[in-house]
Amino acid sequence: MSGISKPETMKNLALAFGLLLTVPTIMIGQEATAPIEIQEEPKVSKRLTRMTETLQLTPTQVDQVRSIHKNYKPHLENARIIEDKAKKKEAIFALKNAELQEVKQILSPEQLPLLEEHLAKQKAVKVRGGARKAAETQDAE
Repeated sequence: MSGISKPETMKNLALAFGLLLTVPTIMIGQEATAPIEIQEEPKVSKRLTRMTETLQLTPTQVDQVRSIHKNYKPHLENARIIEDKAKKKEAIFALKNAELQEVKQILSPEQLPLLEEHLAKQKAVKVRGGARKAAETQDAE
């Protein structure tokens, strides 16, 4: 793997899932106060619009995806403040993967291949971008 031992990986996953279980409990206790209007970030709105177009989401599915994202947002924010880079990366990966699995559950059988194709394209772009950055770094040296 990436130099992380299996017990360390399990410990990190346990931490990520612990965050998943702890934050909602804390948030439930805070619901008694006046509701805070959370505006959707432009990046989220753009991503949701792209998903809607690519996967031809129904209005109900759009609301479900928005809700799933809202549920994971505080967990991801907590994971992003982890100081150890490897643990942070692993926690974020676990949370994003769990979020993706929830989104997949609301998709129709016809939409799943479209999602997989979209994810493959995104991964290819990311890989090309990483290769370009590596080449630029070597050129700078």
